[in-house]
Amino acid sequence: MSLLKLISSVKKVKTRVLFVSFNEEGMSLEKIVYLPGKSSVRFPSSPRLIKEVTEKNFRNSRKFKICLKLVFFPFPYKIVVSLSRSHCQSRCSLLGYKRESPKKSLTIEEINSFLLQNLWKLIETQKKELVRKKEFEEIDVLLVDNTVCGIKIDKKLVPQNLQDLSGFSGKIFKINIAQTFVQRLIFADFIKTIPKRAKLTAFAEEGVNLATALYLKRFFEGKKYEEDAPFLIFALKERETEVFVFNGQCVHSYDRFRFGFRNLYQTFNNLLGVDLTVFEGIIKVLETDQVSLKTKKYFLEVINKELKNFYNGIISLRKNCRISNFYVDGGKLDGFLRKYDKIAPLLIIREDLFLPFKEPDSKENLYLQSDLGTVLEDNFRKSLVNNLAIKLIRWLIPHNIQVE
Repeated sequence: MSLLKLISSVKKVKTRVLFVSFNEEGMSLEKIVYLPGKSSVRFPSSPRLIKEVTEKNFRNSRKFKICLKLVFFPFPYKIVVSLSRSHCQSRCSLLGYKRESPKKSLTIEEINSFLLQNLWKLIETQKKELVRKKEFEEIDVLLVDNTVCGIKIDKKLVPQNLQDLSGFSGKIFKINIAQTFVQRLIFADFIKTIPKRAKLTAFAEEGVNLATALYLKRFFEGKKYEEDAPFLIFALKERETEVFVFNGQCVHSYDRFRFGFRNLYQTFNNLLGVDLTVFEGIIKVLETDQVSLKTKKYFLEVINKELKNFYNGIISLRKNCRISNFYVDGGKLDGFLRKYDKIAPLLIIREDLFLPFKEPDSKENLYLQSDLGTVLEDNFRKSLVNNLAIKLIRWLIPHNIQVE
């Protein structure tokens, strides 16, 4: 037995994950370790940033290739990749129907028949929309993930392992299916770049799993007027605000508008000549009230004047969508908005989300947690109902991506 196989057999209980994401500065690599069946995750070190590495040039990055070879050495590990909407599309779709015989118990055969009739239609619909929006050729689009994440009959949650279905009768059948498509070239570049002991496990469109986590929490709790109620999420980034929606049938990215953290910084830079570090410090002292009343009043007047563009974007999109429920993820302004904001009363907090994996409060990263929860949750991916779905479409998903 080789050394690598021996180590793998001894250390099977631990799951090691490298989370790869991209931002304006470059590529971010974050190491995660967790025990299957446990809800806590551990971060062996701080995220590493490889500057100027993008979704288009990462294959040529020598630093990235070295990191892949050294990370978790000599143990095997999984790779989860978060991509922008330009190269990836993730959606969580709610499917269902009215049963002809509501008094009869649900059966595995009935679920399998429903998947057989509807899964292919869903894939074709999603793929055509992706081709239309991204201006890709259909041959350039790959399905890389299909996960069943939640089943209900009327208001009763059906176990994902489909054991003992005798008590599950009712009129309305519902099922959630999360799917991700990526550009074929990006997928091929990752496959060619990763070492043999790494397993490409999942891709996710940045931010969509956060909206999915909010929807799934409502779905599983089943509170009246909440489960099917549409909502919007406004996620404030560095240079823009991304918008995600649940329209009653599907969770997906919806739009974006040009307002971000840097807009506020630019205003302060023009007025006071401060650099980015000083501006971030100003936001912190405002959050903690470590500033005189006069100075505080001046800063708040400047910030609130600029924030009107943010609020106007929210109001405009809510009117266009005709959706009243909305949440705001303030990013670097999260603490400030929690303290001073009067227009967006519903801010995303941990309790509002379906997050199977919890990280320490000091390292709270809801985007990473929601990606982990959707793509690594064994109750979803290793369930019998998910296996039924995967068997129908397994040949569509590239053989070199891990599918349970």
